[in-house]
Amino acid sequence: MAVSSMSKSRFLYSLIGVFLLLTSVFGQPQRWAALYQEQQMAELFKAYRDGAIHQPDWQLFVRALQVSNGDSAVRLMAQVYAKTSDERLKAFVQERIYQFYYAGGYYKTADKIRENGDYILELFPLYNLGEKKYGIQIGAFRSRENALKLKQTWQNKLYDIQIVQITRNGVRLYAVIVGKFATREEALRYRDELNKTWQLRGYIFQY
Repeated sequence: MAVSSMSKSRFLYSLIGVFLLLTSVFGQPQRWAALYQEQQMAELFKAYRDGAIHQPDWQLFVRALQVSNGDSAVRLMAQVYAKTSDERLKAFVQERIYQFYYAGGYYKTADKIRENGDYILELFPLYNLGEKKYGIQIGAFRSRENALKLKQTWQNKLYDIQIVQITRNGVRLYAVIVGKFATREEALRYRDELNKTWQLRGYIFQY
């Protein structure tokens, strides 16, 4: 049976649409890297607030750039370094952490970081599996579908968002948790950041 020219055209347009979508998504890291290298921080931060950054490692990196507490920012960046497969992003993180230690007068540590980025993983062993983690619970539902809806609402704006099944007063609930931090103090700071930036109220959740 012959395929009509209209069907062929629709198929072609569909292929073009898929190609443009894939190009947009996979081309994003190059765009964020260019903005960072050109010091276009206002535009980079706006993209983060608008939920335009879809890669979790870039989301966390841009969030870390906005954290005023140096220790907390470096810990977030160490998480980026440990998780990302983007070598260019690793280089950005390596340089930022190097600058942090050098500015603090820890010259030997700074030199080790500059010589070998993987030294960062030795400095922050708490991000290994098996350690206690803290996150922010932004919702809890009896229905998993409702938990999924909340997750989908925020997954392009918040880093490391997941659904965890819990039992409270004998009732099974599906909690929506944001973030994964090595200390309760870091989680508290992030909770305050969520409230300030997104007007989200949450509770500390320990894994």
